[in-house]
Amino acid sequence: MKNVFSFLKRKKERKVPSARVNSRSVVSFLFWMGVLAVLFITTQSYLRTAFLNEKVNGYQNSTQKELDRMVDEGFVTSPAGDAYTEEFLKSFINIPLTEENRKKRSEDLHTYLAEGLTLADIENNTTFKGERKLRSISLHERRGKGENAYYTYNVSYETLKALPEAKKGEKKPIATPLTKEVMITVPVATDGQNFNVIEQPYFSNVPSETRLSAVKNSEDDSKRNLKKEDELKRFATQFFTSYTENTVSEMSYLMESPESLKDLYQYRGVENFKVYDKESNTYLIKTFVLLEDGETGIVTKQPFSILVEKKQDKFYVKKLLHSIGG
Repeated sequence: MKNVFSFLKRKKERKVPSARVNSRSVVSFLFWMGVLAVLFITTQSYLRTAFLNEKVNGYQNSTQKELDRMVDEGFVTSPAGDAYTEEFLKSFINIPLTEENRKKRSEDLHTYLAEGLTLADIENNTTFKGERKLRSISLHERRGKGENAYYTYNVSYETLKALPEAKKGEKKPIATPLTKEVMITVPVATDGQNFNVIEQPYFSNVPSETRLSAVKNSEDDSKRNLKKEDELKRFATQFFTSYTENTVSEMSYLMESPESLKDLYQYRGVENFKVYDKESNTYLIKTFVLLEDGETGIVTKQPFSILVEKKQDKFYVKKLLHSIGG
């Protein structure tokens, strides 16, 4: 019996350490889970903060760029910039005859030039004996490039060379003024308060006058449908009479995209009326319509291109363009 009790006692003693080991394992497991959870939450918080910071910085950069663009555009379109460059050109173009007045001009021009740019860098008129006078000046174009702006003016001036004194008994020669019209571009910059000319103004030719070609009927006249012209001219007369007398809602019975000239004009006829075949039962009308202003009696010729479709023996306007080239 004594041996039995000794055996049970040893068995109990072996079970106690096992319970302690399990308890330690649970505590260790929970501890490391807590550490991992803290690390996970910290990492997510960091990534989220970094993401938000990147977004905010992106918005700030975008906003700053937009503000800079607005400042640059404001600088280029500023009336102060126009006035500044125009006054500079007036002083620059006008070259007086006397040395005293030329010295005053040099002093005046010096105030316009950026640091490091002198009048000697811009011109050399020491051998020029005579005077140059501004006749007219007008702003042609302004544009920005980076932090700088370029103002281009249409300038007209005349140059009068000084002639040598006539010898005794000879008639004094008369100088003939030479007139020129040029484009002058002035590069300037600003610090937000003051302007300065930052580089030599440059000259260019005035763009030559050009005459663009008027819009014309591009349809091939060899494809005209002469047989349909009388019938469609009668329809055009009815249509344009309604076009000048009916409301927009009433015109919906005659055209796909209704419009009207009611109370504006009265129909007075058509000129240069032409019809071209398109798809089946579809025709293109090209014509000039005579429309009279009811108040003044003035008649204008307005161009029209009309795509007409025949449905159940009636014509219907699918498309109307206010152009002979449409």
